[in-house]
Amino acid sequence: MSTRERLAFAAMLVAGALVRIAWIAYAARPPVGLIDPLFYSGLAGDLARGGGYTYLGLAPSAYYPPGYPMALAAVIWTFDRLGLAYDLPTLVGGVNLVLGLACVVLVFDIGRRLFDRRAAWVAAALMCFWPNLVFHSAVALSETLCNALLLGAVVVVMRWDKWPALVGAGALLGAATLVRPVVLPVVGALFVVWTVTADWRRALRSSAVVTAVAIAVVVPWTIRNTATFHQPVLISTNFGDNLCIGHNPDATGEFDTPAWCFAGYEGPQNEIRRNSDLARKGLGWAVHHPVSEVALVFKRAWFTVHHDHDGLLAAESYGADRFLPNPLRHGLGLVADLWFVLTLAAAAVGYARLRPSADPRRWLLVAAPAALALSPLVFFGDARFKVPMVPFLALAAAAAFATRTSSPRGTPPRH
Repeated sequence: MSTRERLAFAAMLVAGALVRIAWIAYAARPPVGLIDPLFYSGLAGDLARGGGYTYLGLAPSAYYPPGYPMALAAVIWTFDRLGLAYDLPTLVGGVNLVLGLACVVLVFDIGRRLFDRRAAWVAAALMCFWPNLVFHSAVALSETLCNALLLGAVVVVMRWDKWPALVGAGALLGAATLVRPVVLPVVGALFVVWTVTADWRRALRSSAVVTAVAIAVVVPWTIRNTATFHQPVLISTNFGDNLCIGHNPDATGEFDTPAWCFAGYEGPQNEIRRNSDLARKGLGWAVHHPVSEVALVFKRAWFTVHHDHDGLLAAESYGADRFLPNPLRHGLGLVADLWFVLTLAAAAVGYARLRPSADPRRWLLVAAPAALALSPLVFFGDARFKVPMVPFLALAAAAAFATRTSSPRGTPPRH
């Protein structure tokens, strides 16, 4: 970029930072109730102070994926060792602020490689000021870190096509899997891109390297879980909960805590048994009710996309800490939802102009969201579950504004 463009990009990042700082200063608060932000914060604090990975300090746990609490614990540990005073909600906001701006830079880099600078600017601006991403900056949720790691992996494989890049991408995807296991199917999206870029044998080798490295990153945590619970637990023990929530006689397609699933399974001491029992119950119900399952797939999809202000709900502890004035809450929610709808409309145009034949790497904008959509369609729908798809939707929307739909370098880059 020219000096003028660099200054303009820096100005956009500063503006995005100021918006997030203002929101963090206003909305970063201790979570209320037994919700994910409370557990993530508690796990991180316990880890940083040597208390281990436990359920509210009562018993060893593997219920939540460890990636985000571990990352946050590293920051808390550093502040503690340096003797720096901090407020935990504000510290969480600061971490999310840095990660959110990193996502903007990474999306810009991907956009200019797939299309041109105009499209890159549009994608970066969408990410920089995306309302729901701003809302997420004030809460202890894992999506911002997950997005940064996932986009980092994509940038690595787009910049370099040698085996060290595959190792780096695998390490980043492995770390992202420890944050949110639902991102692992993105390896399949990369395989699709590599297959159309090169030949299927090389695509298979590349995918195998990325998968092997990602698994190697996850293995130490699996060993810890196996040693702790005396049976294999890959990453977390919430698989059974999620499966049963989505597949039961009272399933609606969204999150719930039906008695059919959870009666008799309260408390941390039942974590492992509950995981296996609920997985068996949920799978059994799905197998015996195929017609209901078809309808539930559409309901799950609806509850995933029906609004885009889940970060706002999380900031108010999902209704347990309603500190926002009603007009502000409704106004912010409306702006966020409109932003999402308009971006989807632009993305539809962008997908029509995608022309993957000009650069096969553009298939990633189709394959990655499809891979990330598997989780809500299989388990249950929630607006939060589409946050990892947002960068790819922003890039697809930016394609509608690209001035050049052929490959930026004249010929499709070969893997």
